[in-house]
Amino acid sequence: LQAKSFVVHTYAAAAIERIFMIRDQSDPMQISRAPFIYGTTELNPILETAVVNLFAIVEQHELGVTNEYVAKAIMRVLSKAEPQTIVMAAPTILKKVHAVLQAVCDNPVNPRFIHYLFESLAVLIRSSCKTKPELAQDFESSLMPAFQTVLEKEISELTPYVFQILAMLLELRPGGASESYLNLFQPLLHPVIWSNRGNVPALVRLVEAFLHRAAAETIGNDSRKLEGLLGVFKELLRFKSSAELSIRLLIGIVEFLPPDVYSGYLSTILQLIFQRLQSLRSKSFAQVFTFFISVLIGKHGCKPVEDAINSISQGLFFQILEQVIVANISGIKRTTDRKACVVALTRVITESQALQSEAGAQTWANVFVAILNVIAVKAVSDDAESPEEKLEMLEEGGYSSSYSKLVYAQTGVRDSFKEVANPTEFFVTTLAKASAATPGHYQRLIEHALQGKPNYAAAFKSYCAEHRANIA
Repeated sequence: LQAKSFVVHTYAAAAIERIFMIRDQSDPMQISRAPFIYGTTELNPILETAVVNLFAIVEQHELGVTNEYVAKAIMRVLSKAEPQTIVMAAPTILKKVHAVLQAVCDNPVNPRFIHYLFESLAVLIRSSCKTKPELAQDFESSLMPAFQTVLEKEISELTPYVFQILAMLLELRPGGASESYLNLFQPLLHPVIWSNRGNVPALVRLVEAFLHRAAAETIGNDSRKLEGLLGVFKELLRFKSSAELSIRLLIGIVEFLPPDVYSGYLSTILQLIFQRLQSLRSKSFAQVFTFFISVLIGKHGCKPVEDAINSISQGLFFQILEQVIVANISGIKRTTDRKACVVALTRVITESQALQSEAGAQTWANVFVAILNVIAVKAVSDDAESPEEKLEMLEEGGYSSSYSKLVYAQTGVRDSFKEVANPTEFFVTTLAKASAATPGHYQRLIEHALQGKPNYAAAFKSYCAEHRANIA
């Protein structure tokens, strides 16, 4: 690494990075899931030397701030180090990253180098805050001036990464948003900043983080403050590339704001989405909508949503249930998203009076069977892929100078219904409570739904037995 030759120190950096990716090959069928041969035990004695020499290449050599192999080696070494070790070295490493970031601001030419630099920063923050959450404030204080420079100069190659790191720090920061963060919120809603399409995914995540951690301070109970955010939603919905992200914004709104703040806009919002569903005819958009409506119903009940949809057109709620939600729910893969669907549809079949009438009986049956399908089919684990695997997929797809997701900046999957430990238990016990209030009513609906479906009937019976739920 100390060689002056570009070729020699680049190969040395690449070799270090690759060595820490070698897996145990004793089982050829499980190589992609096999443990890594070299880890913290081998890294600890050489960590300081490796980090110092790798940063020296970036700082001292003419092509250092574009050498992606060196930046990748820095990322890999930091990601393999023990969090406790990283905490002790964090102030020194942060100064070095900060200096490199300033140099990159003047010459942002290599998207791969930039990506690995910000992955390194994300690893540093993640490992440090895992051990000492209060360090998030120190990172914020150190990085905010440089980030403000990037935003003021509108360095498009860097702004998506800055927004991702800002979101990460806000999510990790104990005690909610600081004054410097709160000062950022209103400028984030300015249309110009969203006109750079590369900013949009990162901005959506940052706004979600604001809603999660600082809803009261940013929007509170003032529906007028919400209008700027709804203007962003409407603009994103217009474009195919950002239509799904527009729904992510709405999920944050309905999950973290009081219903009174947005209820007056709900019918208009839903009407815009339904028009987009017809024009896009996209399965993935329909699935994101299904998750949104699940969070909305799961959090705030069926009636306000049913009334809002039927106010657009009488009977439209049944159509949306059948043609959109039931039709697309099987395509939702993530465990937490599927749980949201079970919670919401359980509330639908126990709270909607229209659905329980003779006219709605078949739709009730179809929703009931859809719930059983979601429960029966194994969901994809929320953490099925390791950071290393995600990075490999990103490398295969190629880095973009407009937007690439930072793998190490992800702080975990948000669970909209943490209070529901077991969705199957929630389903059968909620039905049991509802049936106790009207004996025989739900039993008839269930018998109709399961008619000619012995496998579904057996599955439902086993769920009830497992959770001691009696349908009266």
